[in-house]
Amino acid sequence: MMLAAINYQNSLIFALGFLLVSLFMVSILHTFRNLSGLTIHRGHSVSVFAGEDAEFNVRLSRDGVRAYEALVLGWNTELMQEVDILDDDVEQTVKLFVETKARGIFNPGRLLIQTNYPVGLFRSWSWLDLGFTTIVYPRPIAGGDLPASRSKSEEGELSLEPGVDDFQGLRDYHPGDSLRHVSWKSYARTDELYVKEFAANVDHRIWLDWDSFHGTDNELRLSHLCYWVMAVSRTKNVYGLRLPNLEIEPDAGTEHRDRLLYELAVFDQAGIA
Repeated sequence: MMLAAINYQNSLIFALGFLLVSLFMVSILHTFRNLSGLTIHRGHSVSVFAGEDAEFNVRLSRDGVRAYEALVLGWNTELMQEVDILDDDVEQTVKLFVETKARGIFNPGRLLIQTNYPVGLFRSWSWLDLGFTTIVYPRPIAGGDLPASRSKSEEGELSLEPGVDDFQGLRDYHPGDSLRHVSWKSYARTDELYVKEFAANVDHRIWLDWDSFHGTDNELRLSHLCYWVMAVSRTKNVYGLRLPNLEIEPDAGTEHRDRLLYELAVFDQAGIA
């Protein structure tokens, strides 16, 4: 255009050419300024199961009154998020997602933040290591019925059980009671029928055991155990976990569930605390 303006001595072409050059130069400055002075904070992350998208929260803030527009962040080019920090906003929180494939401690790597503001001629970008990590649990896969929650044990809750050896006391006879349990000595003394009651310690705890899946590879075992943890955590039972070289005593509640899931996630991974 400038060559045409010089050749034809056309002032209008000169003006258009200078305008485009000015726009070119000013766009460089504004694209750079749209990232300059921005503060990025690491937020919380959300644990997920293998195969799901892990969620990370990033907070963007500014110190002055400058607006930031058309900021694009993310790790996966297909899951990038766009955000604006306009006049009424001091900061913005952005939820970013990254696909996970395997269990364990997941680090998404360096975060890309970029902008093409204002006209799209230039791109300003930066790669940031915010130190994000999250826990990826094994993918839950159904693995048969849950283990039985009632068994005779020296530990556990004392419950009445007929036919055991620990005498608990006497109660009135009811029609249909077995005559074997009638206290004939009491009948001889009082001329009234009483029935002997016995008690046993019944263990209502559920053990989720690694050895319940013989002949199954380790990852599938972990997936089955993860399914069991999620299933029994929705009941009122207390439950524990047995892994090679690790046994977690039965308990209940969200913290207990999360601890078991964590141990399943990091099982047999060297160098993980």
